[in-house]
Amino acid sequence: VEEKLLEKKREVELYHGGGGGFASNRRSGDGGLVSNELELREEGRSSSLYFPSTSPPLNEALLLDNPAPANNGFHYRFATGNLRTHNPCGFDDPNTYTSFAPPRPTRPPLPTPTTNLNLLKRVVQIVLSFASLPLVYYAITLPTMRRLVYGGGPALLHEVLGMVWTKEYNLIALVKTTGDAGGWDTFLMATFGMFVVIGPILRSICLVLHILLGVPLAFFGDCIEQPRRRTTVRVALYRVTQGLKSILLSLIDALGSFCAWEVLIVALIMIQLEMPSITDTIYQDDRCLEADPVYGRTCIEV
Repeated sequence: VEEKLLEKKREVELYHGGGGGFASNRRSGDGGLVSNELELREEGRSSSLYFPSTSPPLNEALLLDNPAPANNGFHYRFATGNLRTHNPCGFDDPNTYTSFAPPRPTRPPLPTPTTNLNLLKRVVQIVLSFASLPLVYYAITLPTMRRLVYGGGPALLHEVLGMVWTKEYNLIALVKTTGDAGGWDTFLMATFGMFVVIGPILRSICLVLHILLGVPLAFFGDCIEQPRRRTTVRVALYRVTQGLKSILLSLIDALGSFCAWEVLIVALIMIQLEMPSITDTIYQDDRCLEADPVYGRTCIEV
């Protein structure tokens, strides 16, 4: 830009017969030498009067490339470069100003969540895993079923012999009762116990071990990441622990198929609905009416 302005300055001096206007070495009122910057600015103004340029100035070209939106009711005006701030004479050239549109307002960023969901998820998993073992043991040992026997036969035997027919059962006692007769009932007892007692307990134990293995796995993983603490033994222990944790995870998924409490709940509801009507017709006699008038001729009902 300076070279172009100097060329135009020479052309103007030749055109006016050597008069340079502000190009002479006159001094300002405060005794300072007028800067070349002022000469370039004044020369640019005079050259624009006699030799108008066919191409727009640099600022106007930038403005044409990025036009300001028409809906803005105001604009900013500022001097380009350092011409205004370093002007020794105190006046401004309007050609050195341009208009720019203000930046569009942007939406404030969304606040970061205060709760770490991954940490919360991990804590809930640890709590539920450790709580599964005592809860399963409590559910297995808690009396959850009761056998009630009605009719003339049980009432008479209770009055004469003192036999108590009412009995409470938990899951362990129910499994034992299934195999009291021996023979093939033992196989039935083993199958029933696998899905009702053994499967849930083993799965809860595997859940607790899976969580406990996370502690040495994190410790050895931290040691491996630090070169000074990395040793062959720690690397081997890290791999063994990681392998055991993967095996436990697969075992937990497999043992889920051997937990049949939901099936037992459905079976108990069906037994509760069907057992009275099935046992009501086992034996009926008029003599049972004298022993238990409430149930009539029904001698036994479970």
